[in-house]
Amino acid sequence: QEIFHARYGAGLRRKLGLRESRPEDAELAQRLLTQMASERRDYTNTWRLLGDFRSAAGADNSALRDHFIDRAAFAAWATDYAARLRGEQSEDAARRAAMNRANPKYVLRNYLAQMAIDRARDQRDYALIDRLLRVLAEPYAEHLQDAELAEPPPDWGRKLSVSCSS
Repeated sequence: QEIFHARYGAGLRRKLGLRESRPEDAELAQRLLTQMASERRDYTNTWRLLGDFRSAAGADNSALRDHFIDRAAFAAWATDYAARLRGEQSEDAARRAAMNRANPKYVLRNYLAQMAIDRARDQRDYALIDRLLRVLAEPYAEHLQDAELAEPPPDWGRKLSVSCSS
């Protein structure tokens, strides 16, 4: 746990919206990371959705829970996370704002880069490049008109990798 806290603690605490360091943080973070990995959840979107988590006892977090395949496992984790948040008297609105500063909504996804390359090369259409540059200049902002740029890759783009020479 000491290695975890020294190496990942502060960054993961920010991603989870935790202000204080506690011994149980490593296990709490590891459970979520394990579920995200085993279910192949989109990390960027999952961290961002977690900002909407409500910590009040009995709060309805079904929209976030439904993001997971094993809803029971997430619900068990969410119970512990809510208790952890209440333990440091976290306020949902302030925590969400802090988490939105720690968890970008937009990242350059390989499929988007490939689409931009293809359009520029084949059609001399640079509009997607311009959009990506604008959105990625402020990856933590909402950019409502560009929300689809935050979507996980379509099936054809899941295993795509774009090299630096692209």
